Amino acid sequence: MHLATPEPSSVAPCGDISPLIGITSTPVIDTAANRIYAVGAVSTSGTIHHELFALDLRSGLPVAGFPVNVDPPFPSGGTPVNQLQRPGLALDAGRILIGYGGNDGDCNSYWGWLVSAPTNPGAGITAFQVDGQPGHAEGAIWGSGNAPPVDAAGTVYVATGNGSGATSDPDFGDSVVKLTALASPLAGGHQRTGRRWTPPTPIWGRACPRSCQAPSYSSPARTAVATCSTARPLATSRRPAPRHRASARAGASAGLSMTLGTLPSTHRVTAV
Repeated sequence: MHLATPEPSSVAPCGDISPLIGITSTPVIDTAANRIYAVGAVSTSGTIHHELFALDLRSGLPVAGFPVNVDPPFPSGGTPVNQLQRPGLALDAGRILIGYGGNDGDCNSYWGWLVSAPTNPGAGITAFQVDGQPGHAEGAIWGSGNAPPVDAAGTVYVATGNGSGATSDPDFGDSVVKLTALASPLAGGHQRTGRRWTPPTPIWGRACPRSCQAPSYSSPARTAVATCSTARPLATSRRPAPRHRASARAGASAGLSMTLGTLPSTHRVTAV
């Protein structure tokens, strides 16, 4: 079903998706409500924004009240065209969790965002911003396209990417953050006091994060070493046996189960 006019890649300031962006993330299914939810980058009279669509699983028809705008609440300098909604969607306590990062190339001003949108459109959206302090940016929520995991208690976890915060106060960049279904960091009222874990400076220092080379594997130990332009080792990882099939669940209350095809090997990173 044609839902809307997708964002053409030609209007994005950078990126590697062509010729249209549209729905890039994996949708989520609510089996209890017999609905599937998807987010698309949409062009309306040349204006770019992100919309949450809901379709009835039986008929395939749009659900009343949708689509709804799920653009993050941008600060000055922010715009939807600079954001890529790449992570899969998750469902938790009647909320759709929507992650954002930047386009390939890290161009223009963007931030990592986790937007929480209600399955009842009238309730309004809430959002969490990575690197939200003045002068900070980036810190994408990417997840290699995976949806944010949700535990049995309904707690949401996201991993954030390279942010511009200082190593002494990363402002949730380069971190694993624990949040509620409303996209609010747990523990503490101020954004910077939320519950998070950030790797120590020797691993993710700001000296040369973008010049780091991809890990190379040696045998028989099969140990990967990532280095930056100074040839200083940043991290090592042990490569386990490949996983050939997996089951993904997007939220404890979602009841979603999808079988994925062959997956690449996963890596566990440890400090040097």
